[in-house]
Amino acid sequence: MKKIIAVLALSLLIGTNLLLAQDVIKTNNGTEIKAKVVDMTYFTIIYKATDGKDSSLVTLPKSSISKITFANGKEETFSSTSTSTTKDTTAKVASANTTEDLYTRGATNTTTTQQPTVNTTPNSSNDYDLLKKGERDAEVYYTNYKGGAIGTGAAAFCAGPCLGLIPAIAITNSTVKDENLGFPDRQLMKKEAYSKGYRDAAQRKKVKQTWKGYAVGSGILVGATIVFYVLLFTLSGI
Repeated sequence: MKKIIAVLALSLLIGTNLLLAQDVIKTNNGTEIKAKVVDMTYFTIIYKATDGKDSSLVTLPKSSISKITFANGKEETFSSTSTSTTKDTTAKVASANTTEDLYTRGATNTTTTQQPTVNTTPNSSNDYDLLKKGERDAEVYYTNYKGGAIGTGAAAFCAGPCLGLIPAIAITNSTVKDENLGFPDRQLMKKEAYSKGYRDAAQRKKVKQTWKGYAVGSGILVGATIVFYVLLFTLSGI
């Protein structure tokens, strides 16, 4: 009974934190968007709305954003576009440096004197190759899903399949944290196509393994229950 209460309390805590944790995006025209920022590139941010109406990902150019206030209280400001070429170049470099910090916030910091080079020339073939490489790498290097899968399986076994749905849904609806991605190359993660491929594949892998853990835990519970009643009826002579 104590185990069931502990699992329920943990599930409710996880669900509450997911609902309360949200970022606020303020656009240049003063509009505030309550969302969860899931990705950042050199020129765009990608977020998911937290109002429950639409769970699809939305992309906004950084040039239309003035500030982002993250759920942990950290604020990130963006310089507005200037008509001066010199100022505009400075703003782009500053934005690129900011993006680098956000991309590597889960990795070990390194010091470099060379500014990142941004390739603004569209190349769909190269982007597609990077996207597929990101997906392949995620299948190999993203392994931090195991804790969630095991926890979901344990919850389904201890609390039953119905109550076990609570942590399963909470875990699959949360985005993989940067520090858990385990990406092999920091420089590649700065490339938009590779980052998208890696993050999307990691998220799919997390969802798949979490539900696999739920199914295994539920199956073991159901199987153990059937065996128990078969033995009970056999021993009682029914």
